[in-house]
Order: sequence, then structure tokens, then C-alpha cells
Amino acid sequence: MAQNEDDISLLKELLNVNLPQSYRDFPGVEEGGTTIDPPLAGFPISLDLSSAWGATEFLRAARADLEPYFIVIRIMDSKAVCMDLKKGDDNDAPIVEIDLENQSPPVAVSDSLSRYLAELRSNARKDSFVRIRNLSKEDDHWFNQGLKRLDYHMGELSYGYDHKDGGQLPRSHAWRPYRFCVQDVILGITTIRHDRKYNRLEVDVFLTARIPEYKEDSGCRALTLILLSDAYKSGGSMEIKFSEHVEGGKVPYELCELASSLGVNLSHIKNGGITPKEAKELYLSLSGFRDDVSKQIMELEGEGKLRAASVCYAMHHGVWTAPEIETILFSSRFPDTILTGSFPAEAWHLFHHDLFHGRNALMGGYLDRKLTGREHNVQEGGEEVVEMEDDERAVDISFDPESCVKIYRIEENEEGVGIPWLYNDINKPLIAPGESLKVLLRARDEQNLNLLFDNDLQKAIGLKSVNGDMVCIMVPGDFKRLEMVEICRKASDNNIGIIICPEFLNQLNQEVSRRFEAVKVMRQ
Repeated sequence: MAQNEDDISLLKELLNVNLPQSYRDFPGVEEGGTTIDPPLAGFPISLDLSSAWGATEFLRAARADLEPYFIVIRIMDSKAVCMDLKKGDDNDAPIVEIDLENQSPPVAVSDSLSRYLAELRSNARKDSFVRIRNLSKEDDHWFNQGLKRLDYHMGELSYGYDHKDGGQLPRSHAWRPYRFCVQDVILGITTIRHDRKYNRLEVDVFLTARIPEYKEDSGCRALTLILLSDAYKSGGSMEIKFSEHVEGGKVPYELCELASSLGVNLSHIKNGGITPKEAKELYLSLSGFRDDVSKQIMELEGEGKLRAASVCYAMHHGVWTAPEIETILFSSRFPDTILTGSFPAEAWHLFHHDLFHGRNALMGGYLDRKLTGREHNVQEGGEEVVEMEDDERAVDISFDPESCVKIYRIEENEEGVGIPWLYNDINKPLIAPGESLKVLLRARDEQNLNLLFDNDLQKAIGLKSVNGDMVCIMVPGDFKRLEMVEICRKASDNNIGIIICPEFLNQLNQEVSRRFEAVKVMRQ
């Protein structure tokens, strides 16, 4: 976050200096939730030592022997860390350290304010990570070794990229440091690369944190998913190898504990290896699919119709959600083409099959989010409904492939929830705790809606008579144009709801086609 230009102009006038661009971009305080100690001197302008003006005036009074070309950015005990404007230019300036108690000459610290701040932030984040790691004596040695190895990699980066200016993204075979954060709290850090010689993923740093507010193994789970996802993305065999810098060349103890808790047996722990088969089982277990879904995935892989790793990656890459994948797996004859790249449009009948089942999954996904996401009323000059992140209702979502029906069950400890986007009047349009809602997904075009909707209605009536659950039919927004007054009346008479998705068929087709293209380029 850049400084306010009015503050910059006032500081230039008060100190009678020209400030480089790097200082204009200098926020004055650490961003990202970590703490720099001692803090940086910045704004607002005051005579306090926490202000750039106050700290610099203090320096000029204490070291009257120096020329007025030094701007303080930090006070450290009896020393001031400053920019040396005389040796700088319009873009940046070197950093020096000045003793406030004697007249010793300034000591060079860094050749650039930008580089000094980057190193300061990196060290602050690392220190924060160390403080929350909660080390035991047993893993203290390897944790410190991991930090040293991380420092080594950060100093040897073969690429340059940041979110603000862009730059060169790293190739898969280059060492790449990653950190996993939740709201700026670091849960784990790893450094990985694709080993071309052995066609596997190599891991050189694996550091996890135990945060009291999260489950104890959260950091390990997050890093393990990063490893597995990158092993797939890089196009390797899914084999993973830990270097001698990770617990002496063994599979990390935390990862072994995690695999054991998931029922995955790792056979090469002492050699620091995870085989492709073990990696696939671990990936599937960590992805959190329902047992019947995992079984279906494994059966399809055994038949050569699907790759389990590609399904997991499609979910973790954000292309399809777990419930959407379940809909595709159990309703489509060719789930592999939908999840890994559809048939070309030239093969019209096959492509249309993929498009239809992709639309059904997508439409069901919209309803998933509407039913699970809580809405909160806030007052800001009037009432406004907003959705809050990571605040979801406990809703069990399953799928019945025989009728292409999604089943939503509201958990007992939840409040009742209304049926969204309901088009017609039905009795009790509220799903109470412990009750279930069955939704027939019918993402048809107008012609087929007009032709087949009466048949869909009869299926819905049949489902309702089985156990008395609430039943609805979900259709695209195109349904409104059909003016099917008699069928809507018949649905209401039988207490069958009609849910109209806000999206029209062409919008659903565009989004599904985008996802088809996304999965085609996921693997390098």
C-alpha cells in the first residue's frame, strides 16, 4: 500500500529532501499480520520517534556532524537505520546504520530500500512462524535445519515474480518455496521441484506449525495436499521423494501419522519415499469424498475409465466441487471426459452428453452453495443481505443416480432453511432440522423442458409418495419463458416445488465449457 501523496509532500517540505519512488511505495508498517520489532518509522507525521519526521529530526539533533541526507526508517536501541539519499537516485536509495551515541561513520546495511524491506518482512514472517511452531526437543534440530535450507533457497531463486509487478513464474523443475496461510497465519512452508531424472516430486523443506485455533494436523494436511497437487500438475508419476534435509531423508513424522490416521500404509518411510500408488490413496483420502464416491472413483480407475488423481486435482484446483463431482460420477456414462476434458464439439452427440451432465452438476452446485451458505442481515443505511465467508450450515448432500436427484438433509442442530428460487406455491417451503429435500436436476433446453417436464413431474410425485420427503424439480431460467401454467398448477396441487436457477441455459453452457477447457490444461 503506497503512502498518501499529501504526507509525502509534507515530509519533503519539512525535511527539505527529494524522496525516491521506493519510499513512496513504503507502507511504514508491516503488512500481512506479522510484527517487525523494533517497528518501522512512518506516518502520520509527528515528532514521535514512530514518525519518519520525528525520528529524522532526532537523528539530526543527535548527529549534527552529518549532512542532512539521511532519512530514518527505523530506530534500533542506540542506532538509526536510514536511507542515504546522497548515494541514491529517483527510484531507490541504499540503507545505512548510524550510531546515535558517537560520531562513527555510517555503516552500509543494504544497497536498496526495497531489498532491505523485503528481507525484513521475510525474517518477520519466519520469526512469527517459529514462535507459533511449538517445537519439542525431538524435532527442534530438523526444524532449524529446515529454516536454514529455506534461507538457502530464498537466496538462490532462479526467477523473479511478485503479485504487484508480475515477472517470470518458476518452471516446475526449479526449486519453488511455498507457504500456506489462513488469514495471514502461516500453517506450513515447503520447497519442492519436479525431478526430471526420476520423474517424481522432490521435497527439500517441509515445515509445519501447530496453531491453537486449528486442528493439530492442519498444517501437515495443507502441505501434503500441496505436494500431491503439484506432483500431479507437474506431469510426473505421482511419486514423492524427501531429501536428506527433511528429517534426515525420511518421510516426515507428522505426514506418517496423518497417513496412518487415514488408513494409508506408507512402505518406504525410512527411505523418504511415497510411491505413486500410496500418493494416489493419500490424495483421495485427504480430498474428503464420501465413501461411496471414493469407491466409485477407484472402480472407474480399475476399469481404466478414470484417473483418481485427476479427479482430486480438479476439485482442489477449484474446477468442480466435491458434490458436483459426485453428480457427474453417478449420472454420466463418460465422467472421465467431463472431469479431464470433454469430447470436441464436432462429436456432437457425445459433446452434448457431456454438456448436459455438466450443466446438471453446475446447477446443483449453485443450489449447494445457496443452501449451505448462511446469510446475515447488516444495517448500513438500510438493510442489506450479505454472505460471510467460511460460515456454512451443516447440510448433508448426497446424490441418487437412478433419478438424477440431489438429496439435502439439514442436520439436527441447525435452524430450518427456506427453499431458494422457488417458483410456485407449495405447502411448508421450509426444510426443518432433520428433514430432507430431494431435487430433480433437469438442466434441459426449452424444447426438451416443454416435451419432458410432465414426465419429470410424474417422477417427482412418485418420489414424494415413497417416504413423504419434500421434492422439487430444478430447471434453468429458460423455464419462465414457457408459460406452462397448467403444469405449474399440477405441481402445486401435488406439493412439488419448481426451483428456477437464476442462470439461463446459454450461461450454464458457457460456464461448463469454460470448465471443460480448464481441466484440459491443468497438467503440464
